[in-house]
Amino acid sequence: MAQQIGKRSLEQLPGVSTVKVDFAEKMAIVTYDPNKADPEALTEAAANAGYPSTVHK
Repeated sequence: MAQQIGKRSLEQLPGVSTVKVDFAEKMAIVTYDPNKADPEALTEAAANAGYPSTVHK
């Protein structure tokens, strides 16, 4: 349940089209429109859901 909250917090951001979470690897792959969302907003949303994160390119 808590894992879905983290995923949904990212999916609800404007510009996010897909979120794929690999909990074994502790990684989320987020596809988003850079004109509508930015990496800082994504990491903030994940942290607010209890999943501190960093951006990997």
